[in-house]
Order: sequence, then structure tokens, then C-alpha cells
Amino acid sequence: MRKAILWSAVVSAAVLAAACGPQRERIIDNPAIESSNNYFLQIPQVEMTDSSTILRCQVNHTPGQWISIDPGSRIVANGVEYPLVSAIGIEPGVQTTMPDSAKMAFDLVFGPIPAKTKSIDFMEGDGWKLWGIDVTGMADYRSKPAGLPKDLGRVAMDGPMPQPIMAVDSTTVNVHLLGYRPSMGDKLEYMVNSYAGPTSDGFEARVASDGTAVLHLNLCGTSMLRLRSAGDVSLPRALVWLAPGETVDVYVDCRRNGDWFLRARKEDDGHLPSVWDNGSYADLNKAIHSIDGKSFGMDMLSGRFGDYHFDGGEYVDYIIGCYRAELDTIEAAGLPVMAREAAEMSLRADLLTAATNSAFLLGYTYSARNGWMPPEFDSINVVITPELMAKIEAVADFNDPRLLMASGTGSMRMATRSSDAGMISAPLVRDMRVYSGMMEKASDLAVTDADMDTLRGLSDPFYAKAIETRVNDMNRVMNASSAMILAAPEVADDKVFDAIVAPHRGKVVMVDLWNTWCGPCQRALKANEPEKSGDLSSDDIVWIYLADESSPMATYASQIPSVKGLHYRLNADQIGAIRERFDVDGIPYYILVDRKGNATGRPDLRDHGLFKKTLLDAVAE
Repeated sequence: MRKAILWSAVVSAAVLAAACGPQRERIIDNPAIESSNNYFLQIPQVEMTDSSTILRCQVNHTPGQWISIDPGSRIVANGVEYPLVSAIGIEPGVQTTMPDSAKMAFDLVFGPIPAKTKSIDFMEGDGWKLWGIDVTGMADYRSKPAGLPKDLGRVAMDGPMPQPIMAVDSTTVNVHLLGYRPSMGDKLEYMVNSYAGPTSDGFEARVASDGTAVLHLNLCGTSMLRLRSAGDVSLPRALVWLAPGETVDVYVDCRRNGDWFLRARKEDDGHLPSVWDNGSYADLNKAIHSIDGKSFGMDMLSGRFGDYHFDGGEYVDYIIGCYRAELDTIEAAGLPVMAREAAEMSLRADLLTAATNSAFLLGYTYSARNGWMPPEFDSINVVITPELMAKIEAVADFNDPRLLMASGTGSMRMATRSSDAGMISAPLVRDMRVYSGMMEKASDLAVTDADMDTLRGLSDPFYAKAIETRVNDMNRVMNASSAMILAAPEVADDKVFDAIVAPHRGKVVMVDLWNTWCGPCQRALKANEPEKSGDLSSDDIVWIYLADESSPMATYASQIPSVKGLHYRLNADQIGAIRERFDVDGIPYYILVDRKGNATGRPDLRDHGLFKKTLLDAVAE
């Protein structure tokens, strides 16, 4: 009996030591990762010993670009920080150029962590961050997340695809970010897409420490909410249809961001549910997500679409053939009714897009096969006649309101804005042609009384009501921020730049060329803005932002309050003179003006680390 008791005590002590004390070597290959703020850094292996924790890293990045590992990097385990001890294969704090292979491997060494640790976070200073790196080899980040109500995890109720709601009303969205960490950041970035396209280039809401945020939206008809990012973490496929006038809870799994790492290792396709809601379109949202990743559509931007030598008749026969073939594919997939009808609506919208954008689509195919289309290009001879358009309309019903909720490349905005759309007889398409154009004018506060009379003559009073609401919203935005928009100096176009920067001689001036529609510009603004209250907080730096009239006025006015600096919206000739002078190759584009007034184009400052260092050096001089 005594032997059994002693043996039990020995076993218990060994278990306790393994859990809390020193550990034998443990190697985790391809650890699962919950979330990341980047797609460059991967951790193919973690090694844990009694003396160290080693992250074996691989960076995939553009050859010739440089990377750097912050000496202040750390890992966090069980709430405790473990600073970087050493590195193998890279020198912390030193810029290292990426090789031609576009791959670089190195090891980062930290202190030992407790054996009971289940996951760790990696923080590369203020740069790369990875959350939830599994160190057990058993994590299942592909399961339903903790905190998701059971009723939302149920299988979608099947039935016909619901109709859109043609009304204007306010909607409240309570967002719940599952797997959220405060270290990810407290800004939720989102977009709202209406029937006429995006209602803005982006909005932000504050995320509370518990991962919740509240959105108050003024919807013009059934609209799609796209949750883009939670702080530094992108939210892939977080798309939800919303009805005007409802209050809805939306749950988003932040761990789906880590699916990219699984896809990169080719373990699976990564298309898992990432968003759930209890709104009017909850079942439709589930149905759409259930077919996410499946190949349904006409593949119009693949570079393999059609033949740019087609004439009109050949092109129409081709797109009708593609449409019918894809219908057969959808039918053969055995989808539930709602998912099938959603796929069919998107396919029908593809057909409408193909019918009204033949020159663009075949031009894209030409460019994909032969390089950029030269100015004298005349090989596309497709002419869609009214008779040919009638042949297309005989194949599919373009007057079905559910087309307004079609996803993918077949958006109604693209389909209806082409001049060829004027040949479509379906009243829905004709109304949408007018409405989408007016929504664009509303965003630029250019709607006239005659425009409103035209809208009131459409088939549904919704259209006029929606434009009135949009104009009122944009007027409120303009009234709140118009004082921030500075008038360009009244000088010759080629003198505008010098006149703008002249008052700031003796200081370092950073001039940023950007536009509201430019995704890289938005990302750069988001990265650079916090520096103004951090390391780049200096009265010796003047921040000047130059956009042009391609940025819709109201959208522009809604964005600039969040960007500290002097803002100018220039006309085409003024911005053209600046682009020619500095040989601007795209935006964002940076022009650095030193204390003596010498201006130098610096496209290399698109690298955030170099941007910051260059400004600090310029101030120090």
C-alpha cells in the first residue's frame, strides 16, 4: 500500500513539474495562428526548451525591398512579456534587403516560457504582430468561436431568396468581434454598399475593450455592410446584407484572418464561416457564405474571357453560351434553394455586365494576353445592336429586383453605367441607370432641381427619397468640415506647388499626393497618422495633403477631419502640373521640402519605416 502511495506522489510531482516548471524540448511545426496584421511574416516552426523559446521565421516580400526586426520585439505568454534575447540570420535594428528569391529565413530567440502555455503573441515593436500562435500542436482555430450564440450557429433556413427592401431608414448594427485583443487596435473600419455602389470610401467606429462596436447607418435600400478591419487585423469575407430600419447583432470571427496561413501551406482552401447575424437577411447571408469560394460566374476578368476578334453576333453567342453553361454548373452543384438562387442572381448580373461592357472586357482580355493596350488599338470591333441586346434579354430576366443584391463582378452599378445599357428594355435597369448616376452626383453635391424632377418620374418613389437623403447627409458633412478645405493659390498651374509650400519656409514640409478612392493611400494615411502624436510630433513639420477633383467632394470632406494637416483639392490642370514636375508614378506620392525650400519627389517613402526615419533626419538637420 505504501508503494502505491509513494508511486502516486512521484507521478503527481512529475506532472506538476511538466506543467509549471522546466520542460523538455518541444517543437511545433506549422503552428496554427489566430490573427496577424500582415501577410509577409510566417512562423513555420516554434521550438521550446528549458532555456529559450525560438521562433523560426520566414518572410515573403518583394526582392530589393528591405525589412527590419525591432530590437524591442517581444512575445507575450499568459500575460507576461518576454523580450527578444538574440537573433540568428538577421541583425535586429538593421535594414536587411530581401534577396531575389523573395524569401528570407531567420530565428528569433526569447526567454523560456512555462510548459503549460497554450499560445503566444508576437509583437515586433510597432510593426509585425501575430496573435494566438499555437504552441501545443493541438489548437483548433477552425471551430466555431467562443462567444457565438448557439442560435446563430444553426444551419440556415432554406427557401426562396428574399427580395430587397426599397426604403430609406436608419439601421443600428451591434458588432461583436470574437477573438479580439485590445492590442489589435481600437478602430473598426467598414464600408456600406448600396444598389448604386459604395456610399463612402470608408468609415471608422471605436471598438471597446471587450471587442464590441456600434454602427448607426442611414441606409438607402437593402445594403451590404463590409467590415474591413479591426485595428490592425483584416476581417476577410465579413460581408452582411442589412435591411433599412432594423437593429441587428453581427458576430465576426477575428481568427479567420489566420486562415491565410493555412491556405499558404495548402492545407485547405480556407473558406470558412467568419460572420453571423440575426437580422432580416441572416439566412441569405449564411447561404451566400456557404457557396463562398465555389466557382460560379463568367470569369470575366480572368484574361481568358472571349476573343477580342469577335464581331457583335459572335460575342453575344459567346456570352449566352457562358451563361447557360454556368447555369448547368449551378444546377449540378445540388445547392439549397436560397444558395442556388443567390448564385443564379450573381450569374445573371454577370450576363448583364458582359452585355453592356463588351469593349472594356475584351480590352482587358487583350491586355492580359498582349500587354497594355496601345492608344492606336482598334482590334475590338464588337457592336451590340438593339436586336442583339434583345437576344440577350430573351435569355434572362433583367427586371428581377433580386438583381440589386447580386454580388461579385456583376454589380448593377457597373452593368448600368455603360452607354450600351441604354438598349436594355427592363424598367429596373433603366431606373438604375438614372439612380446610380444621380447618387454619384449627390456625393459631389451636384444634384439639380431638374435631376430631382427626373427621379420623381421613375417607377418607385424610393429613388428620389434616397437621393434627397444622400444630399442632406452630404450637406451635413460639408458644413462640418468645409473650413478645412483650403483654396488653391490664384497663380499659374505650374506655380501652384511653390505657392502652397512657400509660407512654410524654414520648416520641413511633407506633401502627400492622395485621393479618397486610392486603397494604398488610405492604408498609408492610417499608418502615418498616429506618428503625428508620437515620434513625429514636431512643430517643425508641416503636413500638406493634395487631392484632386476625382475625389468626390462630400467623401473628401468626410475623410479629411481625421487627417491632421493642410488640405487642398486641386483641379486637373493644377495636379497635372505637379505630377509632371515631379514625375509622379502613382499615388500615394510624397514630396519632401527641406527648410531651405528645396523640393524632392520621394516615392521611396511609401515604405513606412523609411518615411519615419527620413522625416526625423530632416528635422534633425
